[in-house]
Amino acid sequence: TTTTTTTTATPKSAFLAKLATVARWPYDAARRVLDGVPKRRLAFSALACALVMTVRASREYVIPILAHQGFAKMPAREVGIVVAFSSLLDLMCSPLSGRIMDAKRWSKAAAGATAITPRDRALGRARSGMASMMLFVVGLSVMSLPVPSSRRIAACVLLYAGGALAGIANGLSSGLVMTLGTDLAPADATRTGSFLGVWRLLSDLGVFIGPLLTGAVGTAVLAHDGSGGEEAAACASGYAGAAMAACACGAFMLLAGVPYGEETTTTTTT
Repeated sequence: TTTTTTTTATPKSAFLAKLATVARWPYDAARRVLDGVPKRRLAFSALACALVMTVRASREYVIPILAHQGFAKMPAREVGIVVAFSSLLDLMCSPLSGRIMDAKRWSKAAAGATAITPRDRALGRARSGMASMMLFVVGLSVMSLPVPSSRRIAACVLLYAGGALAGIANGLSSGLVMTLGTDLAPADATRTGSFLGVWRLLSDLGVFIGPLLTGAVGTAVLAHDGSGGEEAAACASGYAGAAMAACACGAFMLLAGVPYGEETTTTTTT
């Protein structure tokens, strides 16, 4: 005689099993999307790009704050002029970003060579990022320099100069984040879109963190100095942005040192 025991899952255990499956879905999906992507390159690239987006988002917050509440004390109309001037230089310098990122391609093409290795691409991207972040450090620091209240013209000159450098820096990093993303994207076309979505999610964390961090620094300084410390708070926000730009520059230096596998070609002889 054979006795068969049938175990029926309770509604509670079935619900918990489905909940566990749903909870594991993001992990499983990310693992499928990132399968075959060099993890070390991905980590350094994501860190560098998140910091880039942090600095770029901070610029949009820092320039108006420094213009209106800093030592320049500009009215709203003049604040708009400073922002427009910086944005104009940003637009004009955007084509230079692609030229720097593909500098090796142009030099090899001039020499009659066509093979571009992953290392060539990586160094071009890193140069663009380092140049941009160095200019951001200088520009945000210049805008944040303390100036006596009696020298408003000097404060305005520093603000325009710093805004110009920040605009050029922003233009030099134009397209950098998504270009790095396409460099890292898996060769499987069915996973490219999903990977770029994950990549954009990682890099856009900086858009959220940048203004939040610079604003928190300024608020902390204002709370320490009292109601008369608006200028110091604005300058502290600017220096916070410059510090993040310095960190991003360091991340690109690390990215430039990551070893990359070279492309190989197979030659058949007859």
